[in-house]
Amino acid sequence: MGITAGLEETGKACTRKRRRRSNARNIRLPWSAYGIDKKRMLELIQIAKLDKYADLVLAAAIKTDRLAAGHIILSVTRSIPYDFLEYHDKLGRCSLCRTDFYGARRLFFHYLDIALKERAQNG
Repeated sequence: MGITAGLEETGKACTRKRRRRSNARNIRLPWSAYGIDKKRMLELIQIAKLDKYADLVLAAAIKTDRLAAGHIILSVTRSIPYDFLEYHDKLGRCSLCRTDFYGARRLFFHYLDIALKERAQNG
């Protein structure tokens, strides 16, 4: 009886964990999930490097991941790969693993794309 009760509890715990994960934001989505093709990505990289859009870049990076925002901005604006940003002298260790970092980077471009479209609409 004790063994069966333990298995039932374990099953419930696993179910709860799975539910929690499905509700969490998935940052490992591919480019296609965000509707961004290679041409648009290259445009967004060039736009991110312009001082004119620094406020949108910062806001998109913070919205993506507050702790890794500086790493994301450096990666995008200076074309620095994760391997050189994993530990940065001024920013410290990146809070994301390599896979999550590049997923967050894709999400950053999605947020930047949305912000640019909103700015264009509002004039």
